Amino acid sequence: MARLTILSCLIIVLISTPGIAQHAWGKNQTESFRILVKQYDDFISRFNFRMTPDGREITDTAHVYLESVEGLPKISRRDGLNMLIDVNLWKLKPELCKKFVNQVVSAQPFVLDFYQQNWYVLRPAMVKYNGKEERIRLTMKIEVYPEVGSKWVICGIDAPFLSTNDREMNTDHLIPPDSNGNGFIALGHAFNDPSHFREYLPKDFDTDALSRFAVESKQGNLEYIRAEGEQEYHLLQIPNWAVVVHYFNRKEDNRGWLISELQEVSDCEKELYRGQYLNIGK
Repeated sequence: MARLTILSCLIIVLISTPGIAQHAWGKNQTESFRILVKQYDDFISRFNFRMTPDGREITDTAHVYLESVEGLPKISRRDGLNMLIDVNLWKLKPELCKKFVNQVVSAQPFVLDFYQQNWYVLRPAMVKYNGKEERIRLTMKIEVYPEVGSKWVICGIDAPFLSTNDREMNTDHLIPPDSNGNGFIALGHAFNDPSHFREYLPKDFDTDALSRFAVESKQGNLEYIRAEGEQEYHLLQIPNWAVVVHYFNRKEDNRGWLISELQEVSDCEKELYRGQYLNIGK
């Protein structure tokens, strides 16, 4: 009897926890599978309140659906968004989660579009550089060509092994300090020695990582091996928010592609976010 009492209390706590409406589902394995957000496209459809957990299109303009299915409750867009937030984030930052959901479902509700700007994918991978395996993290985005189509492009990269900032002075390749007196005749050495042209630039000069990555790949010094590690989405198109979406592979009803992090950020802070977290322009 004691065990049953404890279990009953636990169920009450789960159902009453703010935002965790997903416990109304999960009646059996079939319903639990329906809650799984299998693809990022599914995440967008559910975020926009266009699809039910069992994959049916939502056409009810009153934002209530599944009311005719026996044993399942009515559910609003707010409930649907609550389901898309990681249960642990709800526990750690309930007020932040509420604020985010309230903004999305406000009088001017926000919807996601796969072809919007300002959302990105981080894709970890392994490459071989000069015969040695190295780990990189690519930042990718959708680039749209009106009336033609769209494609994924690499817009940032984290690859510390490509850094060229640390250099000692090479006395064999330089323009002497007294060259101003002879009209910089030695400039010809720089342009006639392309393999050492880097030595004629300031020691703090460094091209961005994506440019170096492109050059090394073109020259055949860098070989892509495989994708490795967890992929994640960073959404910056929602006003005042930075949203991270991860895949949660677990047995709980709250699983699949879910919001794992929320930050309130201004437009200026989003620029810093692109550089700091997404390695864009670095």
